[in-house]
Amino acid sequence: MSVQTRLERAMTVKELIAALQNCDSEARVVFGCDYGDRCHTEQALQVEDCSEMDYGRETIEDSGYSESGLAIKKADEDDREQEEIDETEEDRSDCKVVILR
Repeated sequence: MSVQTRLERAMTVKELIAALQNCDSEARVVFGCDYGDRCHTEQALQVEDCSEMDYGRETIEDSGYSESGLAIKKADEDDREQEEIDETEEDRSDCKVVILR
């Protein structure tokens, strides 16, 4: 399954805003994800930042280590130079991603 296909299953910002409408505005936000142990313990990660992905510095790639099959990879200088050759800005703009950290 391609990265684009997996991302299509993700919630949109519009859907997230609608889901949060009934929540207490003073409630704290955590991100729940499987810890990856035998018991599938769900960890509660603090959400401290919300921003659009910086395509010059980050990419989303396939990952066999992730339950989602995706990972956020920080680009090093060589990756950024190669990305500029491989993709145009238009190619990257068709898939906007917001990352909660």
